[in-house]
Amino acid sequence: MSPTGIVSFGDVNVGSFVDHVFTVQNTRGGTVSGSASASAPFSIVSGSPFTLVGEMATQAVTVRFTPTASANVSTNANFTADEDSISLLVAGTGVDVAGPTTTVAGTGVEVAAPTITVAITSPTSDPTYSTGNPFFTLEGTASDDAGVAWVAWVTDRGANGMAIGTTNWTASGIVLHPGTNILTVVAQNVAGNIARTILTVTLD
Repeated sequence: MSPTGIVSFGDVNVGSFVDHVFTVQNTRGGTVSGSASASAPFSIVSGSPFTLVGEMATQAVTVRFTPTASANVSTNANFTADEDSISLLVAGTGVDVAGPTTTVAGTGVEVAAPTITVAITSPTSDPTYSTGNPFFTLEGTASDDAGVAWVAWVTDRGANGMAIGTTNWTASGIVLHPGTNILTVVAQNVAGNIARTILTVTLD
């Protein structure tokens, strides 16, 4: 299955869409049948259901993000094949050209919509960091008026996991590879909005 981890569709104008192609693969041999699903504003537009005949056979499955409002949204893209299943977190941001606002009922007054924030504070608050230790831990903070639901991390090498804590969180058990490692931390509030921050770590 590729890609893995948290898949970001980026910023997409409301009323437009962006597609992302996932590849499912038969690793057991024989014939494997399955399907994919995702909840709005994400949808499966091609490649599902699928039948993979023979070991290493592949099928491209296209997931589409079509935002209908200015907001950060995320959901699981679910892939099932016979007795196996995998869920990948997909996320995107609907962008309104006029900017995110909320109208106060009965007043006609528009105020800036609340946003969730997430930050890395340890071992650095800078965007880059170097270390000689392949076993890595991140610490940081997240905040939102509605409450932070969870914080997760993913690397460009395919590893991912959930952080412990929300407003003050710790992400441990991260294994670095020699060279450059891109670590993305994602936080989601109780309303489903997300924020992300990135740290580039070089393992010497």
